[in-house]
Amino acid sequence: MQIGHIGIAVYQLQPAIYKFTQELGFRVVSEQIISQEGIRIAKLMNGDVCIELMEPMDDHSSISNFLSQRGEGIHHLALQVENYLTYILSVSKSSVQMIKPTIRLGADQRRVTFLHPRSLHGVLVEICDL
Repeated sequence: MQIGHIGIAVYQLQPAIYKFTQELGFRVVSEQIISQEGIRIAKLMNGDVCIELMEPMDDHSSISNFLSQRGEGIHHLALQVENYLTYILSVSKSSVQMIKPTIRLGADQRRVTFLHPRSLHGVLVEICDL
């Protein structure tokens, strides 16, 4: 297991991209739309550190809800696991609650599952296929 990225909710991608690239030295690796989640994302890297900036495309996305309740900031921590299905099966048998017990496709068409923050001391965790 390794940290895949830190997800950051933003109102608008371009000003956030500018800040992280010009002020902190990150570089844009990719930009994409994840239609089923209703978000635009930009993946940025600086050395081994990866962040994912997320902008809602409409008022109905989970990122839009997050922004209206909390404002911009860290949304989730993504962990990449080698044996994704084995790991998810193990988690499903534990006391950790999944937000939806279904596997979805996230950025870069990787399989993802989200673990509920109330099970993990207030931290939303995304489990990603390596």
